[in-house]
Amino acid sequence: MNIVHVYGRHFAQIRNLIHNSVRYSSQTWKEFSQCRPISSNLKMSGEVEGLSLPEVIEQLEKLADIRSAEGWDNVGLLVEPYTQTRVKSVLLTNDLTENVLEEAVSGRFSMIVSYHPPVFSAMKRITGETWKERIVACCLENRIAVYSPHTSWDAASGGVTDWLAGAFEGHFDPNSVSTIIKPKESPETEKATNGHAPPSSSATPSVPTTVGMGRVLPIATTSPPLTLAKCVELVKRRTGLMHVRLATACGRSADSPVTAIALVPGSGGSLLKTLLESSSTGTSPIDLFVTGEMFHHDILDAVHRGVSVILTNHSDSERGFLKVAAGRLRLGLGERVRIAISSTDRDPLRTV
Repeated sequence: MNIVHVYGRHFAQIRNLIHNSVRYSSQTWKEFSQCRPISSNLKMSGEVEGLSLPEVIEQLEKLADIRSAEGWDNVGLLVEPYTQTRVKSVLLTNDLTENVLEEAVSGRFSMIVSYHPPVFSAMKRITGETWKERIVACCLENRIAVYSPHTSWDAASGGVTDWLAGAFEGHFDPNSVSTIIKPKESPETEKATNGHAPPSSSATPSVPTTVGMGRVLPIATTSPPLTLAKCVELVKRRTGLMHVRLATACGRSADSPVTAIALVPGSGGSLLKTLLESSSTGTSPIDLFVTGEMFHHDILDAVHRGVSVILTNHSDSERGFLKVAAGRLRLGLGERVRIAISSTDRDPLRTV
């Protein structure tokens, strides 16, 4: 079903109601006209109270300060309806596709939090020609606000990257974790964490107050050691995937011990290059890299430099954090706003 059909169907229903309506007698019309309209302030049974859009955004920015996002990124409030209404429901998604938007319209959501920004490159027009233009047009017509956190969630302490690092909980000391790239200005780092670590949970256990892109985890020496095969198993368990892609470093095997892991959700090839080039000894500071996707030749370079690579598909390395974000939003917004995670959002790639 096309998103145009969603609101087109409502028009047809209204038209049929008008055509099929009964005639009122003059007395009936007189009685009807004397009735007072129902106050718009009255709340239907089970309906949430809602909050203003700025109040919801304030809670979102408590999860991650958008100033910690990468400079090239497009984060924050991207679509704002001209007519302000209270935000009564928020739909979380990794990608705002037409299927997800149809879900939001039919579910009467008043706001979408899309991890990836649906508006990234400049739009010169908003028509029905491209799918991204149709998404913006439909959101405006249905008074749906759109907010995107993207790399601010990646950089945040207890954010997407730390969620992914949770795959290896118990195998590293949280206080020894470092970032691959730190935010440019330290005052923003302090503001981004408010000087405190986020609350620990089963989703983000014992995360340190680390803000920046990527994470490097020194793996504790254990007996038996953490092997490459075990790391694959842990990543699959964390992401809920049946399969991942593995490139084994030259001279290594599934039974080789892993001593240091770097993680970047999404597409992490450029950050791996940064990490390898920053090594003062010329040798790799890690022996395993976990990310969503990489270029073929970057993978070849990694395995020849002693780094095995685990790939999950781009959004599958990020999507699991939505449950964490939804839980934190529910704590911050209480029962005043309904929070839900999209049931139609999924990575476009499938192993067949």
